[in-house]
Amino acid sequence: MAPREVYLKNIEEALAFLVSKVAISGRMNLLDDHVLAEPFFARFLNELYGWNLVTSNDSVANAVAVDLIDRSQKLSVQVTTNTTKEKIQNTLNKAKKNLKGYHVQFVFITTDARNLSRMTFTIPENISFIPSDDIIDTSQLMITCQSIDVASLLRLQNLCKEEVLPIQEIPVQNSELVKVLRAVSKIRIDYSNELKVPRSFKIQDKIDFNCLRPIQVQTIDELASYNPRLDTTYETFAQDGVSPGIIFQKLSAIYQNQTLRHTDDSAPLIFLKMVEELMNYVVDKFHLDSEMSPEKIEYCCRIILVDAFIRCKIFVDPEGYHYDTTDRHQA
Repeated sequence: MAPREVYLKNIEEALAFLVSKVAISGRMNLLDDHVLAEPFFARFLNELYGWNLVTSNDSVANAVAVDLIDRSQKLSVQVTTNTTKEKIQNTLNKAKKNLKGYHVQFVFITTDARNLSRMTFTIPENISFIPSDDIIDTSQLMITCQSIDVASLLRLQNLCKEEVLPIQEIPVQNSELVKVLRAVSKIRIDYSNELKVPRSFKIQDKIDFNCLRPIQVQTIDELASYNPRLDTTYETFAQDGVSPGIIFQKLSAIYQNQTLRHTDDSAPLIFLKMVEELMNYVVDKFHLDSEMSPEKIEYCCRIILVDAFIRCKIFVDPEGYHYDTTDRHQA
């Protein structure tokens, strides 16, 4: 299972959890979960579609027929669990007065609202609404998620973790990290280019220089805590005759190969493609998927790469020099 599949699975579980939770709250006449879902969907839709939605109370006091609004694109989104034709028609009727010139969409907190998209509505002349396109349920959100890049999927997964589903932190044992690291140490690479690694500098400067802020909080900052544990692991490796330098050289090679193959990709995307390459290797060559879940393997690969980033073994340094102007790392 590649990182993309891991992230999609977690997003799907979060949306399913939200649908269930809101449905239960609705039956109990509790509106808090519905109201709390609006800011989440604003952030989710903004990431997924590139919109600039805010909750209507942020910009339109007591707005009628508006939950979320993007003034720059003249877009209004209603977030609701009420899957009736009357709900849509009433909203359209109110939009005629309050949202002239706007495009109106509906996000239904349910897995299937397709029947509504086949119904006929009276659409006011001064607003835009196409039922087949503008009625969205969580299943449609997942279909759209399948077509976006892996960096965006990671951000959506992290958003779900923050606001919807208490996705459990994956407890990683030292023995599991060791298994993945030993597999990485056996990756075959070409040393003919005399791989080199950058010198040390401030980590935040490096994050900013490489434009890695999109994955800073939930990846670099979160997983940096494993750095001391890997210190101990690498010391053990050295005592057993496996030089940590060999592992770092191989991670450097993966980074350089990714940047050469994908020259137009962003740094966060390069990082996640490195995660995928490591995952594929340890699964295909060492069948670690028979011992560890895909989520845990993905987590271990991210931990190893974040650690390499902190140790200044991968990505470019903020001074502007590259691998060919630094001291060689001795394997």
